[in-house]
Amino acid sequence: GSACSRISSRDRPRPIVEMWRSKLGNAYPRDTIEAMDAEHHRILQALRKQPDNSQCAECGDSGTSWASVNLGVFLCVRCSDVHRALGTHISKVKGCSGTYLWGPDEIENMRAIGNASARARYGSQTRPSPTASKEERLELCRRKYEGQAIAPNTSEALPRAASAAPRRSEDPPREAAPSAKRGPSVKAAAPLPDLLDFDSAFDGIEQERP
Repeated sequence: GSACSRISSRDRPRPIVEMWRSKLGNAYPRDTIEAMDAEHHRILQALRKQPDNSQCAECGDSGTSWASVNLGVFLCVRCSDVHRALGTHISKVKGCSGTYLWGPDEIENMRAIGNASARARYGSQTRPSPTASKEERLELCRRKYEGQAIAPNTSEALPRAASAAPRRSEDPPREAAPSAKRGPSVKAAAPLPDLLDFDSAFDGIEQERP
């Protein structure tokens, strides 16, 4: 009887945990996110009351009830629609008024950046006039974020280039021996063009990355 009970308990299916995924790509148990919802919106409300965050990052209007969670900026309703038109590869838009669940990673990004830091990061572009069309606003946002928002971090890229370059210089070990007999020669500087070529090739990868 005890053996049967052990087998039945072992074979009993485990409860399925429903997961929730943030716009930054991280997954959390949904019940955890729902339990944190009130606290997350309390933090968002406090962030939106800060002087820089109380004005739209794009046009300066008050009433920042929306945000771009990956860019870390607070937006008005009109400019949130412009950010949606940029595409999710540049801006991931979410409401701040209580309709949407927020993940801890998204809250932390808004806390870490905000409108003031975003101006320093992306530059202070010309604000649209109150009568500017959606297309005009969209063009201003493209100039501000396109390329910068999706480019890989160069501080992470450079160590990879440095670590790969010496391997390139060690590829032809047979050519290094004859040059030692002839004394100093131009071949001693051969790794330098390889390194430069590698860096330029790496820069090309950065520019073409989607």
